[in-house]
Amino acid sequence: MIFLMGLFAWLVGVAALALDYAMYYTVVVMGSYVKGLSGVGIAWQVLRDIGNIFLIFGFLAVGISIILESERYGFGKKMIPMLLVGAVFLNFSLFISEAVIDIGNLFATQIYSQINGGVLS
Repeated sequence: MIFLMGLFAWLVGVAALALDYAMYYTVVVMGSYVKGLSGVGIAWQVLRDIGNIFLIFGFLAVGISIILESERYGFGKKMIPMLLVGAVFLNFSLFISEAVIDIGNLFATQIYSQINGGVLS
């Protein structure tokens, strides 16, 4: 029985060390890794520009349907607010997602430092 308890104590210690290293590298160090990536910003700019092109075509379709007084495909005055909300969310999506991630990292870093007695090492 003492052998089994020692074995399980060793396994719990290994799991604790693995969790400690995983928390350190995914919470504390991950920010410096991600800030060095330029691909995220470039990809977001390309996809934002493509989305804005589709929004322009949507506004053109709504304008043409209003001029022709045709509500045939669901376009019309009720589509303008949805396109405006889509445009705002599309253009601020990077800021919103960065804010959510930063707030989550702030809380995770505080919890991690409290677990380690106020030290981030």
